[in-house]
Amino acid sequence: MKYMRSVGKWILFLLNLAKGPAFVVVVGLGLLSLLTSTSLPWQIPLKPFLVTSGSMRPTIPEGSTVFVDRKTTEVKVGDIVTFLRPGNARENVTHRITATETKDNNTLYKTKGDANEAVDIWSVRRESMWGKVVFHIPLLGFVVSFTKTRPGVLLMVVLPLAVIAIDELRVIIREILWMKKKKSKKNSPPVTTITALFLLISYSLFAVAMPTSMAAFSDTTSVTNSQVATSCWIAPVAPTLNFPPDNTNTNATNIVFDWFATTSTCPTATIQYNFQLFSDAGATAIVSASGFSGNLSYLYSTIPEGEYWWRVQAQDQYGSTSNSTANHLIVDRTAPTAALSVTGSGFKAVEERLTNGDFETGSLNGWTTAGTVTRVGTDTLASPRTVTSVAPYEGSSMVRLGSKVASLTTNANYVWENRLMQSFTSGAKSLSFYYNFFTRDTSVADNPGFFVRINGQEVFQVNTLAANPLDLADGSARGTGWQQFFYNLSGIETPQVNLAIYAGNTVDRKIQSWAYVDKITTYFISARGNAEYKITGSDTFGINQCFYEIDGGGYTAIANDTTFQIPSAGTHTLSYYCTDSTGNASAITPSTVITDTDAPSAVSDLAVLATTENTATLTWIAPGNDGSSTGTRASSYNIRFATTPITDDDTFNAATAAPNVPAPQEQGTPETLEILGLEPSTTYYFAVKSYDEAPNTSTISNIASTTTPAGTALNPGDVVINEIMWMGSSASANDEWVELRNMTARTIALDGVYLTRWNGTSDLTMVTIPAGASITPNGYFLISNFAAAASQLKDAVAVDLVNTAVNISNTALSLKLYTSGSILVDSAWNQTAPKEGIFSAALGRYYSMERTSVPGDGTNPLSWYTSIDTASTEDFFDNTADERGTPGAVNRSENEPLSHQIEQERDPITAIEPLQTIQASIAAEIEEPTLAIDSAASPSALFVDEPEPTPEITPIPAPEETPITSSTALPEPSIEPTQEPQPAIVSTSATEPTLEPTSAPEPAAAPIQSTEPAPAPIIDTL
Repeated sequence: MKYMRSVGKWILFLLNLAKGPAFVVVVGLGLLSLLTSTSLPWQIPLKPFLVTSGSMRPTIPEGSTVFVDRKTTEVKVGDIVTFLRPGNARENVTHRITATETKDNNTLYKTKGDANEAVDIWSVRRESMWGKVVFHIPLLGFVVSFTKTRPGVLLMVVLPLAVIAIDELRVIIREILWMKKKKSKKNSPPVTTITALFLLISYSLFAVAMPTSMAAFSDTTSVTNSQVATSCWIAPVAPTLNFPPDNTNTNATNIVFDWFATTSTCPTATIQYNFQLFSDAGATAIVSASGFSGNLSYLYSTIPEGEYWWRVQAQDQYGSTSNSTANHLIVDRTAPTAALSVTGSGFKAVEERLTNGDFETGSLNGWTTAGTVTRVGTDTLASPRTVTSVAPYEGSSMVRLGSKVASLTTNANYVWENRLMQSFTSGAKSLSFYYNFFTRDTSVADNPGFFVRINGQEVFQVNTLAANPLDLADGSARGTGWQQFFYNLSGIETPQVNLAIYAGNTVDRKIQSWAYVDKITTYFISARGNAEYKITGSDTFGINQCFYEIDGGGYTAIANDTTFQIPSAGTHTLSYYCTDSTGNASAITPSTVITDTDAPSAVSDLAVLATTENTATLTWIAPGNDGSSTGTRASSYNIRFATTPITDDDTFNAATAAPNVPAPQEQGTPETLEILGLEPSTTYYFAVKSYDEAPNTSTISNIASTTTPAGTALNPGDVVINEIMWMGSSASANDEWVELRNMTARTIALDGVYLTRWNGTSDLTMVTIPAGASITPNGYFLISNFAAAASQLKDAVAVDLVNTAVNISNTALSLKLYTSGSILVDSAWNQTAPKEGIFSAALGRYYSMERTSVPGDGTNPLSWYTSIDTASTEDFFDNTADERGTPGAVNRSENEPLSHQIEQERDPITAIEPLQTIQASIAAEIEEPTLAIDSAASPSALFVDEPEPTPEITPIPAPEETPITSSTALPEPSIEPTQEPQPAIVSTSATEPTLEPTSAPEPAAAPIQSTEPAPAPIIDTL
C-alpha cells in the first residue's frame, strides 16, 4: 500500500508538471485558430495556407504558413497571391504576379515562383484568387503538417487532452469527496476544463482545415465530448506506369500513355488519376496535364517533337495525393543528316559547300560577278566556228565568262575583268568543275585566257593554244571541249575559301576568248588508294548506326564516326546514310570517288636560271599526273629552299616553303618561279615535290643550288609600289599617298630614289626621297601628300615622308620607281584609269588599290586588287567616312569576291576610253584623243588620254613565223608643263604643283610589234 501511494504521488507530480505546458500549447494554438476562423463574428480577414513546396524560395520557404488577405481589392505586378490552380481547383498555388494581359475584356495575370526559371504556363483570373499574401510565419507549417500525422495527433491533440482531462478528473474526484464531507451543493464543471477543451477542439479544426499551397493535402475531424477522431488521411499507393516504358524513343505522332490502377489503405477511398507531361527531369516545367479522372490512359494527339518526362498522380476523395516515378520519353520525327569525310589534313568533309554550283536555281544566286558573266542555256556561236553551239555539261544551264562576239572591231573585257566568284567555309576535301574554253585568238602571247584562283593563289590556267592548238589564223572559234578540273582543298586551313574564275583576253581586247563553266561542286572525292573514309551522322537525340555501299555491292552497317577504306583503285560510286535512335533515316547520298594510287613523276631537271642579291629564279619541266602521262598535269607543287643541303623528307619538310607557287602546267611545259627575300652572299638549296589531286606525292626532285652575290645595291624588284590611294579621301581629293614595300630581308637605303608619274605624255618626277631615308627588312615606307594629323589617316599612322608634290591621276595612272642612278626598280599600273580601288564621293567610299603578295608585273592589272577590309577603316583612318586601306602595314583583302561586288558602285570617271593597241593586220578604229580632267589632282592639272600602250612582251614565234613590225603611227597629243615641278623633300605644305599646258608637239611615230599573224577577215557577227 505504501508503494502504491508513492507511485501515485509521482504521477500527480508529473501531471502537475505537464499541465502548465499542455495548457499553454492548447491555449496558444487555440487562440490562433479562433483569430483566423472564417465562421465566427470576430473573424479577421486573413486566411492561412500551408506552403508545401519551395517554388517561392527564398522569399517564402517550404514549411511556412502564409496569411492571405481575403478582402484584397486590387492586385498588381510584383504582389504575391494565393489562387486556385487553373485546370485543377483542388490545388492552391502561392506565386508572384509577373505580368498582366487582357483577353475578351478580362484581365488575366501571369505568375511565377521566385525559384522557378520559367513563367507558369497558365493565366489566372481575378475571381480565382483568394487574395494577396500579407505575411508569413516560417516553420509554422511544419507544426501544422506534423499535427496531420499519426504521431502529431497523439502529441499535439491526444496527449494535451489526456493530461488536462486526467488532471481535471483528479480535481473532480477531489471535489466530490470534499462535497460529501461538507455535504454541500455540487459545483459546476471547472472553467479551465471547458476552456481547454474548447480551445483544443478549435485548434484541431484549424490545423485540419488549413488549406495547403501547391500540395492539396487535407483531412476532416469529428469531435464527440472529449474524444477526437480523424478520417482516412493516408495517400494512395503511387501508380505504376505501363506504356511507353522508361527511356523510350519514338517517331509516333499520337501516343497513348497508360498506367495500372492503384490501391489505398483507406477502405472507403475512391481514386482518380492525373497524367502530367514535363520538359524537365525535375518535373517543374509542365507541358500538358489530363486533369483528375478515373481513366487509366491518356491520348496525346500530335505530340510535338522533344524530350519529355511523364508521370501520373493518384488522388482520393480527401485530396491525399501520390506521384508515380517519371518515365523518360524522346519524340523525334526529324531525319538525321549524314556527312562523308576523308583523310587529308585531318578528316575533310565531302559535302556541298557552294551555292548554286550547277546554276540551275535561277540567275546567279550565290555568286558574285564582275565584267561579262552570263548564265545561259545552249549557246549558239557565230561563224567562223568549228562547232555550231555549246550545250551545258549537265542540266539546262551553265555560265559564260567573257564575250563571244566575232567582230574584230568590238572591244571586250580583259581576262582579269571577267570574274565568277564565291566564298565558302573551308573544310571540304576537293573542288571540281567542268570548263570549255573557246578562243578566236592565234597569239601565243595572249595567255592565259582562262585561269582559277583560290585565296588569291593561281591554281590553274589554260592558254589560247589549248583551244587553238594549230594556231590557225582563220578567226574560227575553237574550244577545248568539256574538261574536268579538280583540286585538293585539304591543305586549306583558313576559315573561308575564296574561289575566283577568270576568262577573257590578255593582250588585246578585240580577238575574243571566253569560257563556259558548269557543275562547280565540293561534293567530289579524289583520294589516295589507302585513304580512310568516315561517315558522321548528326541528330538532336543521337545516331543509331550508319550504312555504306560501294558500287552497288550491298550496304554495310557501321557505328557512327567509324572509318573504312575502299580497297581498289579507280572510279567508284559510294552511297551512304545514317539512322537515328527512333528509326528515322537520312537520305541516301551517292558520291563519286576516284581512288588514285599513282603519284606524279619526280622533277629531275630543277635548275637556277638567274640570281640577284636577294632573288633566285628556278626553272624545270612540268612532270604531269600519274607518272609523266602525256597531256596531263599535276595538281600542285611544293617548293622548298634552305641554307643547308636538302637530302631527304625530313630536311625537305624543315626547309622554307616558297609562297604563291604557280599552278602546274601540262606535262612537258617549262615552268619558272622567282624566289624572293633571299640574303646576299648566301648559298641556297632548292627542291620541289609534285602532287596530284588525291594528293599522291612525288619523291624529291634533284637539288638545285646557288650562291647569291654580295652587295647592298637596290635591284629591280627589291622594293615595289605596294599600295596607292589614288582618289584622295573624304577630307580632300589631294589627301593621296603611296606605300613602298621592301621585298628583301635586308635594310635598303633609299637615298635619291625617286617616283615618277605619267602626265598624259611623259613621266615626270614626282617625289625624290632625301638622303638618310631607308626601308626596314620586309617593311614599308609611306609617302603622303599630307601629314597624318592633317589627313584622314590616324595620327598613329607613321608617315615616313610628307611631300606636297604627291599627285596621282584618276584617269591615266602610272607610277614608276627609280634608283638614284635612274635604274627602273618597279612600275604601277599602265597609264589607264585604275580598275582597282573604289572611289564614290556620293557614297562616301574611298578604297585603296593594293598589290598582290607576290608582286609580279606592276603594269599588269592582275597584280592589283581593291582593299575592302572593313576593320581597316577604324584601324588606319579617322573613321568619319568609309575609307579603307592598310598604309604602312600588310595588305589584308587579296582577291576576296566582295572586292568586286561593289564595282558597280563607283562614281563614273569622266575620261573617254583610250585607244587600243591594234595588230598591224587588223583595220584599226582610230579614236580621237579627248581632254579630261584628273579629279584627284588640282583643278589646273590637265591630262590627255592617249592610245593604250603596247604591253611589253617577249616574242615567242611559232615555227616558221617571224614577228611582224608595223610602222603605223598613232597620234600622240602631248601636253607639257611650262616647268616641271620639283618635288619638295620634306614639306607639310598643301600647295599643289600646277601644270600649265603648252602647244603640243608633232606626234612621234611609235612602231608596234606583234607576234600574231594576221587573221582572215571575219564577216559574220552575232
